[in-house]
Amino acid sequence: MQWGSIRTTRKSIGSRRRDAAARRTGSGDNGIVGVQQRSACTGSGGDGEGKRRETGNVETLNVPGIHRWRALETGARRYLLHLAILTLSLSVVVLYYNLAVVALGYSRGFLGILQTVTQGVAALLSLPLWLSVQRLGLRRALAASVVLYAVGLLLFAALPQAASLIVSAAFMGMAAVLAQVTAAPLMMRLSNDATRDYLFSASAAIAIGLNGIGNLGAGFLADAVAYLLNVPTDSGVTYRAVFAIAGIGALASLPPLLLIREPDASIGVTVVGKRRRSDGNGCALQTAHLPGWLVPDHGSGVCPRRCRH
Repeated sequence: MQWGSIRTTRKSIGSRRRDAAARRTGSGDNGIVGVQQRSACTGSGGDGEGKRRETGNVETLNVPGIHRWRALETGARRYLLHLAILTLSLSVVVLYYNLAVVALGYSRGFLGILQTVTQGVAALLSLPLWLSVQRLGLRRALAASVVLYAVGLLLFAALPQAASLIVSAAFMGMAAVLAQVTAAPLMMRLSNDATRDYLFSASAAIAIGLNGIGNLGAGFLADAVAYLLNVPTDSGVTYRAVFAIAGIGALASLPPLLLIREPDASIGVTVVGKRRRSDGNGCALQTAHLPGWLVPDHGSGVCPRRCRH
């Protein structure tokens, strides 16, 4: 009995030692599974290495800004390029407009009149210009805004008489209204749910950042122009030349804008109010047509149930 008990104890101890060794070396079934799991997790095996490379690619694509920039449509990128060039050009006007008017020999009272003309024209013509956008389309309306800016700046540079300056101020007021009522709807058309926030953020960053950079460069631009023309830096001739350069720069922003594909000008939408009219299929009847840039883009612009109204 004692020898049998001793043999059984030795066998159990040997079995335990063999199991422990198998777990340490990975020669047993459990050990093989453990090694494979560690290999898959650490990437030391073939499959693990592939998964690691795959994860690396995903992480590269998920770097903030990179995948969103790639996801932007070509039209959206061209719009941002247009905005960058236009912002740099108009930053010169923001910096020098008041100084230029005074340098041309006009009083500060006349400067106030010019500012009032710009804001008054913008307020009075905002509704008519907004309605004209529906006929022109977003891209053409924004291009018209650029042309009005350029004409106003070149008129300021070429004819510094009082009447010409008033007309120039009126042109720039109309240009500002057209830009304001078309920029946001156009960006809505040029983006989707995944890229819309990035496009709007990028446009705001360009408008703020390049305006500051343009102000910095405008100071050196005036000095360079005065040196080339051999006139004082704060003379009317210097400011007129700077405004002419700004007008040409505004026109330079047109090519990227004109290369943008025109979004759908209008899409018929169903207006559902308190009085809901319905056809036999349960769809609301089309009661009005709104401009497409005022409503979400549903692609074809037809009823999702393909009903015939």
